[in-house]
Amino acid sequence: PAPKPLMDKPLLTQIFSVPFAYVVCFLTMHIFRQGFLLATLGPQVESFFPDVAEATQLKTAFNIILPLGFVPMMLCTASGFAAYILDRPTLAFVVVTLLSMVYGLLLLVPEKWSFFTLFVVFPVARQFVFSTFFSFSANTFGYASFGRIAGVASTVAGLCQLTQTRLVAMATDPNNAYGLSWSRVDLILGTLPVLLFIYPVSCWISQWYQQMSEVKDYSDHGVEDEDRETAPLVGDQRYRDDRRHTGTEDEDEDDGRITLPYVEATSYGSHSASSFAALYTQYMEDVKVSVVPDGEYEDRSIHVGTLPNSGSSLNWPHAAMARDQEAGAGGFRD
Repeated sequence: PAPKPLMDKPLLTQIFSVPFAYVVCFLTMHIFRQGFLLATLGPQVESFFPDVAEATQLKTAFNIILPLGFVPMMLCTASGFAAYILDRPTLAFVVVTLLSMVYGLLLLVPEKWSFFTLFVVFPVARQFVFSTFFSFSANTFGYASFGRIAGVASTVAGLCQLTQTRLVAMATDPNNAYGLSWSRVDLILGTLPVLLFIYPVSCWISQWYQQMSEVKDYSDHGVEDEDRETAPLVGDQRYRDDRRHTGTEDEDEDDGRITLPYVEATSYGSHSASSFAALYTQYMEDVKVSVVPDGEYEDRSIHVGTLPNSGSSLNWPHAAMARDQEAGAGGFRD
């Protein structure tokens, strides 16, 4: 039986699961970096831009742009981009982490254009962090435990946030006792989210491997060895005598017609004209298989057509095969 989804399992099982551990790390790391930026942007701007007027202009611009972060987010929602991303959790994790790294690494470029770009990217990434967290939590753990899951994750993120004050003190130490500067701290925090790629990338690899395994299993079952007595598509009738006679016992008088009722054909696992033709190639020797329009038949072919008013692509109850190799018989009629 298929394993139960995580949302149907007890709360403790959910908390000790890999998805929960990842989403807690995801939320904690992003909240920590966002809080650090909000708390230290002013001092960093003053450090990177000695000109007081320029530094004041940048800080004022940030104070104006930050509350307007809903505008680009609204555009993302109206265009369907936000829904597209949030419907694909692994993709959402990657996109949000990339945006977070972009605004973090832009701090290393002491230019006005980079800081203005940072001011625009930061509020969008900030809102996507919470949207991704809540969407993933609801769809993975279910609404029955949604509040407790969000509470535990937020508590962990808040506790880690308490260390932010110590990090700021180390970066601004006048004696530089810890060897940290704003640039070094920004570099560390800007590259740290790379670790968040591990889970979504591993999920993609796992899905790809599973798909390839399914394709391989299908291929292995679709091509059977001639010495096998059975085949998955046709069951125990793999070597059934399809070159049936038309009422006479003399093989020389056999016209080669094969009568295969539609019910029997579908019981072989064939649900389309193409798969029916492919099925016949497995147990008919020296036969050219083709699917042709009504009225255009060729010698030495198995033709698959449709019955009127059938509603199915495999409804012709006849499969005809030419047995005369020398004289052209002019084709078959259904």
